[in-house]
Parts: sequence; structure tokens; C-alpha cells
Amino acid sequence: MRTDMLRGGCVQPIRRATGLLPLSGRRPLSKAASSEPSSAGSGENWHPGEVQRWEFGRRKLAAMMGQEEVDFTEGEVEKALRYLLPTRLRARDARPLMKHPSHVFNKRKESAFDASGRPLEAAFYTGFPAYHNLVYQVYQMTHHLNTLPPEQREDREESGPTKFWVKRKVLANILAEEISEFQYRDLVSRLARLAGHPRASATTEFLDQFRRPHFSHSSSSKPAQPNTHGQIRSVGRRKSSVAVVHLGAGGGGVTVNSEPLLSYFPQVEHRQQVLFPLILTELLGGVAVDAQVRGGGKTGQAGAIRLAVSKALTGLPGDHHSLLEEAGLLVRDPRAVERKKPGQKKARKKFAWVKR
Repeated sequence: MRTDMLRGGCVQPIRRATGLLPLSGRRPLSKAASSEPSSAGSGENWHPGEVQRWEFGRRKLAAMMGQEEVDFTEGEVEKALRYLLPTRLRARDARPLMKHPSHVFNKRKESAFDASGRPLEAAFYTGFPAYHNLVYQVYQMTHHLNTLPPEQREDREESGPTKFWVKRKVLANILAEEISEFQYRDLVSRLARLAGHPRASATTEFLDQFRRPHFSHSSSSKPAQPNTHGQIRSVGRRKSSVAVVHLGAGGGGVTVNSEPLLSYFPQVEHRQQVLFPLILTELLGGVAVDAQVRGGGKTGQAGAIRLAVSKALTGLPGDHHSLLEEAGLLVRDPRAVERKKPGQKKARKKFAWVKR
């Protein structure tokens, strides 16, 4: 390209989109622009400084849209951004955003600066300082356990409840910071590895704040109590079947809907389901079981009766509760048939694809 083309005036001076002034010109600041706040202070003044910046931007945006500042709410701000900065981005976090600092910054950031205005946390500018601090803290504890001398190491096996961790919302409240699902799974996996360390006895207090108590239907339920007639009544459910069992002392066999067990359940598998709690507690033939069941099929009814019988056996003298709980007979089976989907042959099965 020849230089005389540039000197000859082929390139015109760039002017503003309004055509009023060139870029080198100066315009007097408006009332909203003249009130632009200075840089926010350090320490406690950091959050109010962000609020002042947001107010300044809101006033400027109201002036651009030709509306009054008093009536320009946060909803009007979002509408103005969609009008001025249209986008087709699907990711919401990539779209233009202008929200009040109270919705963006959490409270823990207000005191996250020293006297000189520098952030106290090394991961402050990542946007997730609490998440990264917890990751680093777990790493430090794991490294410390690995470097302990042999005489200070204590082997300990983790119990079952340590596998249950708090939910993502609860963990976000503990950290005072919103975390994504990926970050939550990452933290849970790191905490689980730390809890499974052979020398994790020194980190019990730290891990307990992220654990939730192990919930069990059987542990929370009270043992059944006999009524005035000396019978124990209990209810069991499985799928869509509901069974009511009356357990009495003395031999009387097992009846289901006023029928013998053998005639009501001709299949061996269903009878084994009903009699398994009695066989486990060695009370088969020593108690009388009268069951009334409705709804569902034979499999669901057998499971409902088994649960009801197991609950009723906890009211008898003896340590039957721990034995039945260990066998998993005091917890309802949540499995059920998956529903059929529209446009499919069954729950998962599809129709055969035909080209024409």
C-alpha cells in the first residue's frame, strides 16, 4: 500500500456515532457522570464503594434510556441491558450482568482486606476464595498425615456415617459462598479421601463440620407397642401395596386376608419373603400373624407384609431390633417400576426405527 494514499485523505478522521464531535473533542460531563465515585477504600469501605459504583452505573443507564432515576429499578436495569446489549449466548454466566453488589458479593468479602486495601486471601481474585481455601486446607492436612512419624500414627477404620456429607446448599452456607455442582463433587471426593486416610483420627473435628448424621428409617422409628388385647399392630408398604399386620402371642400360623399363607401365596419366593423375619428371629411357629393387605400384585404385597411383620417383631421382648436392622428388614424397599415415557414403547425401550 502506498503512503500517498494515506496522505491523500483516503482515511477520514473517525468521529463519534452521533456525528457531533471527533474523538479528540471534549464534552461537558452530565450530572450523573460528574458524581462518579472515586476508588473504593480498603477494609470496611470496600463493599459501600461497590454500592456507589452500582448506583453510578444505574443513574447513567437511566439517563441513556431517558427514564427517571427514582423509578429505575433492578428489573428496569435488566431490560435496558437486554435492549442495549442483545446477545444470543446460551450460557447465562456469559451474558451481560449488572446486579446490586448484595446479590453478587457475599458478606465475608467485606472484611477480606488489610489496612492497605490488599485482599487477605490468596485466592480472592479467583471468585471462589472459600472453595480454594478449603481445597488447600484438605491438601495440607493430607500432607501432614503422610509426614507423621510412625510413633505418632494411629490406625483407625472409618465407620459408615462418615460416607454421608452435607448437601451442596448446606456446604455453600458453611463456606458463605455459592459453589457449582462440579466444585461440590470435587470437595466431597477430597473430603472422602481425607476421611478414609489410615491416620485420619487427628482430623475428626475438622471433618465433622462437613458430615451429616446418618439417617435411617429404622433408627428413627419407635418399637411397636402392644394394644389392650396384647396384640402388636404395624403397617408396611411396598410399591402400591399396603399391609396391616396384627402380631399375637402363641402359635397360630400366618394368615393373609383370612386365608392360609400357602393358598394366598402359591409361589415359594413370596412365602419366603413373608416368613424371613420370623425365621431370622427364630419365632416361626411361636407367634400368630394376621395380615390384611390390599393394592399391588403378589410381589408388592409380600414385601409389604414382610416390612409390617419386621416392625411388629420389634415390640416383642428380646433384642430383635438390632438383628432386624442389621438385616435391612426395617427399611422400606423404595424400588418401583419406572413409568412409561411418551413416544416410547416402555420406560426405556424405543420403537423400532423405520426409514420409510
